[in-house]
Amino acid sequence: MTAWQSGFVQSGAIALHYQRAGLGVPLILAHGRTDNAACWQAFAEPLTAHYDVVMYDARGHGLSGHTAAHYAPHDLAADMRNVIDALQLVRPSVIGHSMGAMATLAAATTYPDQIRAIVLEDPPLEMLNPLVDPDVAAANDAGFYAWLDDMKTLSLEQLIVRGADDNPTWQAVELRPWAQAKLQVGARLPFNETDRFVAWQTMMAALTMPTLLVVGEPASRVIVTAQEAALARQLSPWVEIGLIRNVGHCIRREAPAAYATMVLDFLKRT
Repeated sequence: MTAWQSGFVQSGAIALHYQRAGLGVPLILAHGRTDNAACWQAFAEPLTAHYDVVMYDARGHGLSGHTAAHYAPHDLAADMRNVIDALQLVRPSVIGHSMGAMATLAAATTYPDQIRAIVLEDPPLEMLNPLVDPDVAAANDAGFYAWLDDMKTLSLEQLIVRGADDNPTWQAVELRPWAQAKLQVGARLPFNETDRFVAWQTMMAALTMPTLLVVGEPASRVIVTAQEAALARQLSPWVEIGLIRNVGHCIRREAPAAYATMVLDFLKRT
């Protein structure tokens, strides 16, 4: 097992917990909503032979601190910039999943000189659009927190069983970190601050670095649609699309070998 160094860095008033291991090109891993850094462990372990891997808990998640507001992608991007500065990472590549992918996209367009290349795993593009109806955003929040409240009524072991039942294709090693993260995520974090969102199309068009958008199918189980992927490719010559079939939103957990091959090939080329 890899020996991971852990600690905290400051991002304004928030202490962000991170784990770091390996030598080589710096690589940041940004997790999705209700996950945390430990949820990258299975994917990250083999990377430490060639990369200086940093994975950190986003604000409101894991062991990181939280605030009452400011959870929009550009807030999370500022946290990423502070992690880069505090750990003295020189132009890292960044892989982000879901919420972490939107934070990665925001960081890449806000701090382009700080980042080498990015991988976006099934980002919730249309959900984080400034034109989203506030009532729709509120309904999304309500549904999300009903699900999270239900998760928090279960013990860790019960959550592991729930995770296995709901995600039968996942490797067993993924289940405990996934379950633990649900118990650690902060309550009622305001992610749908629509007045503070920047259109994803604007950010895609502003990209100046190699970008891999990893998408899946069937459409009923993933967030990014074929139309959105095509538009992203049209908006920026920097974007390439990586399609993995027969997966859901957590692509790397459902097809770990195909995902690792695709992402590592991209990173080597950049």
